[in-house]
Amino acid sequence: MKKKIGVIGVLVAILVLGVGYAAITARFLWVNGTASMTADDNNFDVVFTGTPDPDTGATATIGKEVNGETDYHYAFIDVTGLSYAGQEINIDFNVENISHGLDASLSTPIYTITGDTTYFEVTATYDDDLLETPPEDGSTNPDSSTIMHVRVIAKKTPVDNVNCNIGIKVTANPLPVDD
Repeated sequence: MKKKIGVIGVLVAILVLGVGYAAITARFLWVNGTASMTADDNNFDVVFTGTPDPDTGATATIGKEVNGETDYHYAFIDVTGLSYAGQEINIDFNVENISHGLDASLSTPIYTITGDTTYFEVTATYDDDLLETPPEDGSTNPDSSTIMHVRVIAKKTPVDNVNCNIGIKVTANPLPVDD
């Protein structure tokens, strides 16, 4: 009988321990949800900065007053130093990406010349057409700006004074930053 009680005791202990362990199991914690972002036009901006560098015979400025504030999306030139065919005036503008977390790609310039168009040719080129996003810490990144070179060329020598209006349109397109 003692042997029977011992065996029963061992079986009860095994059952209690087994049931005890089986009753306490792992618990899982779950996090489910969604994330979304809204594009904000204020995160992207490319502007003219610094002081333009024109050749002798031209003046250049940046900025246009709009509602009491200066808008640096505009630059202006006044070329008066041309007088014979083949002569050219060059003006350099600094263009800078001041965006938040976005690179910028500059388009091929589109030119408009109105007035006496047979006497003038206009070109614009960049040192680099991809502008990286500036660092968020306020430090500088030399790859976030470029020089835009504007050149006005006299195609023929005039007999009388001639004038034209020059327009150069460049589109800066936002690009996500590559990691």
